[in-house]
Amino acid sequence: MKEVIVGPISVERLAAILPDERAARLAAAVERARTAFGDRVVWHVNATAHGGGVAEMLQTLLAYGNAAGVDVHFHARHFGETGKTSGSKTSFTRDDHPATGRA
Repeated sequence: MKEVIVGPISVERLAAILPDERAARLAAAVERARTAFGDRVVWHVNATAHGGGVAEMLQTLLAYGNAAGVDVHFHARHFGETGKTSGSKTSFTRDDHPATGRA
């Protein structure tokens, strides 16, 4: 399994194209996420790093999370194109990641 490096994309970039009310709701959601996740690490595991809908969406969504201050990571079981596995995905926090041994 390999980590896919995901750089930050400023949430302001998204907010700039939203109506004012929705941009304000987005800013509030970012603050709630920072508070809720705190110092937790969020791991996303996908079958592939590139190709297919899930891998492509994860890279953008996680980039917004990184820029918002949430520590997110993306790992791919196969570092290639879609179609090599079934495409299953599982998400864990540090508190319930199998590698930590915690339930």
